[in-house]
Amino acid sequence: MRVGISVACLGRKDAGPETYEREIIAHMALLPVQHEYRVYCFTPAAKRAVPAQNERLRAQVLWPGSRHLSLSLTLPFMLLRDRVDVYHATFAPMPFHRKNTVLTMHDVSPFTHPQFYPSDIRRRLTHLLERGLKNANLIICVSEHCRQTTQELFKISSDRLVVIPHGVNESFYPMDKNEARNLVKERLGISGPYMLYVGKLEARKNISRLLRAFHQFQQRTKSDLKLILAGRRFWDLDDIDRTIAELNIASSIRELGYVPDQDLRPLYSGSEFFVFPSLWEGFGFPIVEAMKSGAPVITSNISCLPEIAGDAAELVDPESVDQIADAMVKLSSDPTLCSQMIQKGLEQGQKFTWESAAQKTVAAYERTAAA
Repeated sequence: MRVGISVACLGRKDAGPETYEREIIAHMALLPVQHEYRVYCFTPAAKRAVPAQNERLRAQVLWPGSRHLSLSLTLPFMLLRDRVDVYHATFAPMPFHRKNTVLTMHDVSPFTHPQFYPSDIRRRLTHLLERGLKNANLIICVSEHCRQTTQELFKISSDRLVVIPHGVNESFYPMDKNEARNLVKERLGISGPYMLYVGKLEARKNISRLLRAFHQFQQRTKSDLKLILAGRRFWDLDDIDRTIAELNIASSIRELGYVPDQDLRPLYSGSEFFVFPSLWEGFGFPIVEAMKSGAPVITSNISCLPEIAGDAAELVDPESVDQIADAMVKLSSDPTLCSQMIQKGLEQGQKFTWESAAQKTVAAYERTAAA
C-alpha cells in the first residue's frame, strides 16, 4: 500500500502539531510492514525535517510557493500521479473530496473558542476542517475528549472516529537535578530554582492568569523561584507584556522562545515543578514530556488534560488564579508530595509511546483501504 501524507507544520517550529508529524512518520517507517509513504511538504524546511528518507519514505515539496494553491491544486494532482492508495491529512486537509482519506483531528477549539484565534486564520482553518470532517473516511482523534467533542459538535457517526493518542519521544527521561541545572545554566543561561511552562505563548494557553498566579505565589511565599516561559509567541491576544508590566514581575520572568528537544529535557528535569493551566487542549504534549522528565505537574481540570494526566498531576480550575497559585504554594512547600507525583508521573508517561501510535495509525490506513 502507498500512503500519501500532507504535512502542514513540519519545519515551522510549531510545537505539538510539528512534533506529531515528525514522530508519527518516523515511527511508521520503522514498522516491519512494507508500506510506502510519500510525504508532501509546503516548504523546503518541511522536507528537510522529514526524518530518515529512503526508498519507502520519500518527501517532496509542492509547488507553487502558495500554501493555498498547493493544497487546492497541486496536491490532488500529485496524489493521482503517485498512485496513492490512502491519503492522510495530518492537520489541514484538501478542500476537495478524495476517496480513502484519513484526517487527524487535534481539537475543536477553533469552533468552540474563536477568541483564541485571529479571525482570518480561524476562518480558513474552520472551513478546511469542516470540509475535511465531512469528506474523511476515517478521523483520528488524539484523545477520548477530542473524539467526544468532535462527535457531539459535528454529529459524526462513531464508526468514522478512532482514538489514537500521541506518543512522547524516549529522549525525555529523568535527569539528576544538579546535572540538569548545570546544563540549563550552560545552554540557556538560567541559574537558581525555577518553575516552568512549556508551550506556545497564546491566549488558549492562559498565560495572563499564569502570570497573575505566579505574582500571587511570590507575594504569599516570598520565594525566589523564577518563572521560565519556553515557547514562541503566537498571536499575542493575551496581553502578556501588559500583564508583566502591570504586576512589575519582569525581573522574575524569563522568556526563552522556541527551545529544541535536546534543551527541553534538562529544562524539565531541573525545574521545581511544571505549570500548564491551558484553557483547552486536544492532547497536551508538554505535561507528558514533563512527567517523563521527572517534573511534578500542575495542569487544568478541563478538556483532555485530566484524561492525559490521570492521577499524576495537581489539577486546577484554569480560570481561577487563586487555585493555580494555591497549587504552586502547595508543591513548593511539600517535597514529599512532589516525590510522590514524580513517581506517578513516570508511570503515567509510559502509557504514551510513538510505536503504539504508529501501529494504530497504520491499522487505520489498512482499514480505510479495505473499506
